[in-house]
Amino acid sequence: MDIPELKGLLKFDGKIVNKNQSVNVVKLAVEPVWNIKKLAERLILSEDELRTSIYKWTTNHEILDKRNEIYLPPIGNTSIYYFGDLDAIHNPNKPL
Repeated sequence: MDIPELKGLLKFDGKIVNKNQSVNVVKLAVEPVWNIKKLAERLILSEDELRTSIYKWTTNHEILDKRNEIYLPPIGNTSIYYFGDLDAIHNPNKPL
């Protein structure tokens, strides 16, 4: 993938950054279902911090209700471009 905003800022490593400054990424489609408590733990945030951050961008008051352990936000689909070791997502012993 070519990301013009990053041209000249990245160092060639042969794994993620290519000689031509393009990057190797994995594109992930994310279904809008979040387990708030587990996601907060993985991101090293308090549940309140994560709920407040999500609320800031969705403005849906349901996210602030802690009775909603798993939350299905009406914010559409999301794509993530992941750089690095994809196994790190599932392995709590590897840093993201």
